[in-house]
Amino acid sequence: MRRNRQHGFNLISLLIGMTISLITVLAMLSLYRTLMSVTLESAELATSEGQKASGLSTAQIALQQAGFGLPLTGATKSQVGKDLMVISGAVLSEPSTSDGETRRLTAGTPVDMATADPIQGALVNAIVWGYNPSAATTEPLTDDYRCGGLVFTGTALVLLRPMKCTRAEQWKSLNWTSIDLINPVDATEQGAFIQVRPATCWPFSTNEGVSAWQVLFPVKADATGEPKPSTISFTTCLANFTP
Repeated sequence: MRRNRQHGFNLISLLIGMTISLITVLAMLSLYRTLMSVTLESAELATSEGQKASGLSTAQIALQQAGFGLPLTGATKSQVGKDLMVISGAVLSEPSTSDGETRRLTAGTPVDMATADPIQGALVNAIVWGYNPSAATTEPLTDDYRCGGLVFTGTALVLLRPMKCTRAEQWKSLNWTSIDLINPVDATEQGAFIQVRPATCWPFSTNEGVSAWQVLFPVKADATGEPKPSTISFTTCLANFTP
């Protein structure tokens, strides 16, 4: 009498199947984790680059105020060293303990642009400018004079908000309020500089170039000391100031 053979899965077959299934699930989970990581990194990078571009654009717009509305002739006409201060080694203090807002430029050396390199200009970490929103161009200068500025602190790009002043050369005695345009600056760009150099500019898409001071930021000095612009950088022509 023949025995009936039993058909089905034995324990070893089940264990092998479960192992293969587990490996497949783990591989899918690893792939999912990688995809999510790449997605999050891309989103963070896009946000960071967007904030950086927005901050630099805001700085560029603020810089275009420099020298606006100042007299074209006379003792109070717009002048580098009085209405445009190019400052090396500037140090921005922490917010005041009294009001939690005001800050001061506690250190820094104004650069004499008349003796700066005629091609490269100067590499600095702060620039302070004056302007007159009332657009009065006759003497005496009205009391609408305002000062504004930009500072690279090493880890952040800070906008010094416009405030009433007599002239930009008073930068060290002013109590500034500020806003961080980029904070923190990318590690690769920490210690970045502002380059101020003479150049021919075409402000507001004019057909004829004008000789003016040009501001490029952020830039860093390479091993040879030559300034190199960052991947995302902005150039602004200060049409109201001539070399």
